[in-house]
Amino acid sequence: MRARILASLVLALLALAPAARAADGALALTELDGRAVALAPAPGGSLVVHFWATWCPSCKAELADLDRAARACEGTPVEVVTVDVGEDADTVRRWLADRPLRARLLLDPGGRAWRRSGGREMPANLIWTSERQSWAFGPSSEAAWRERLAALGCAFSQ
Repeated sequence: MRARILASLVLALLALAPAARAADGALALTELDGRAVALAPAPGGSLVVHFWATWCPSCKAELADLDRAARACEGTPVEVVTVDVGEDADTVRRWLADRPLRARLLLDPGGRAWRRSGGREMPANLIWTSERQSWAFGPSSEAAWRERLAALGCAFSQ
């Protein structure tokens, strides 16, 4: 119960942060080392952005499932990126110490990019193609991710 109240409070505070979009529509995020990143799909490609936090149990479960499924996207025009919302780099590094990820990891320290792009709960998954942006809220299983990523062009072996 305390975790749920804390999570609700953090999400409410993040929703008050100013928007974070670059002039070209890209999401303004940061690398773990603090470098600024403008994130958008490559021309002709698709971008899957998984917004999560270390304090969110369902986010962490989905993160592991997505990371496994995303391996089929390597070498395709589909990029899978995970974005920690509202936490500092040291917190994320400590959490990742025994949970390595293959997917690219970025930070949204103030939650601005998450909010600006339409996030309203976590886990939140932004599916961004050249034609549109859509959201999938709540946790998804590895099987659901495999189906979603295959539809975007990731190469799963039978």
